[in-house]
Amino acid sequence: MEPSPDEMTVYRTLFSGESLVVLRESGANADLDPEYAKQLAPYHDAFVADTHKRFPTAETSTIESFFSRRQLPALLTPESDLGIRTVLLDENIANKLYPSMSQITRSPHLRTYGWFAFRRRYPRAHAVTYITRVGFNATKTQALVFIQESTGPDIGDEPRFTILLVQNNNVWTITKKAKDD
Repeated sequence: MEPSPDEMTVYRTLFSGESLVVLRESGANADLDPEYAKQLAPYHDAFVADTHKRFPTAETSTIESFFSRRQLPALLTPESDLGIRTVLLDENIANKLYPSMSQITRSPHLRTYGWFAFRRRYPRAHAVTYITRVGFNATKTQALVFIQESTGPDIGDEPRFTILLVQNNNVWTITKKAKDD
């Protein structure tokens, strides 16, 4: 499913200042299957409460929307108008960046080699980005989105953030960026 025009505006705000974004092949996709989404339902109330603690100015409708929309697939492609050059991560390099645990056991340096290949192919990219669908309030003047950026071979090199944005005079602004554990 293509992101809505409102989502695209939020994504453009998040990536402004970048010269290149490399997206994991799932694009803006929480890639949760429907069965897994059902398993998350019991955590709804705790999610809303925790998000309110982390983002006191977030409206409940924004958090509710984010809880459900982050589980829906959306595809950002190189043709998506983010206002910057966008590429999907090549599958061969992706397999080297994100090998299975059995592959890592056999070849502990596999991730390092994959990141070397990534840096050679995309020298202007600072990370491989994974982003979810955007949750909006009812008036679409407030938004929540999750972003993860893989920046190197160590598992800890994948900072994850939930970001709150507000829209004033048709301009989106990041008001809070909270690191996820």
